[in-house]
Amino acid sequence: LNLLLDASESMGFRSLEWSKLDYARWCAAALSHLVLSQRDTVGLVVFDDDWRAKVPPGNGAPQKLSIFRTLEETRAEGPTAAGSAIAKLAPRLKQRGLTAVFSDFFEDVEVVMDGVKRLLHGGHEPILFQVLDPQELDFEFDHLVRFDGLESTGQRKLDPRELREAYLEEIEAHNRELVRAAAGLSVDLVPIRTDQPLDEVIRTYLAHRSARARGGGLG
Repeated sequence: LNLLLDASESMGFRSLEWSKLDYARWCAAALSHLVLSQRDTVGLVVFDDDWRAKVPPGNGAPQKLSIFRTLEETRAEGPTAAGSAIAKLAPRLKQRGLTAVFSDFFEDVEVVMDGVKRLLHGGHEPILFQVLDPQELDFEFDHLVRFDGLESTGQRKLDPRELREAYLEEIEAHNRELVRAAAGLSVDLVPIRTDQPLDEVIRTYLAHRSARARGGGLG
């Protein structure tokens, strides 16, 4: 299993006690523990607009320690460019097979899918886990909020009620396009909210692993 973790600045957003990056790290740690306990091989790559940290594929207790340490040290920083980063990483992944990508995928869908295509052409089987904070989906602010640009300079105080309708229309359109594009490549896209248990991540991985064992596929 290859684990690709987006640790760009946008993954630092939080409306709960934990950020999207925290949640994604927990998902990666849970899958690592599961796969390594089955004596299979796991590798980890942390990226923003390019790869930032890497734990080469391996197994056993030392591998788990290396992955957990890398996850613990990871911070949300750097520009968001998941698609181009994945495109750069794809040829460097020596272990072919299931590749779980954790990101919010907040960028042009076509660019994201170009990266996914590179994974497919490299013989990988990507599973895209879109990690989103509940406020990014619901936008239920009811008071004046100061919005700090995560990846730009400047601050603005705005009434979120005036923005909610336009924002929800925009993000829903983006997510629909992301789902459609992934389906067009027969790639699973799994939306996960940071206020939900990790069960869906584990179930999706196990379903793919079972399909591979039967010689089939999902999508």
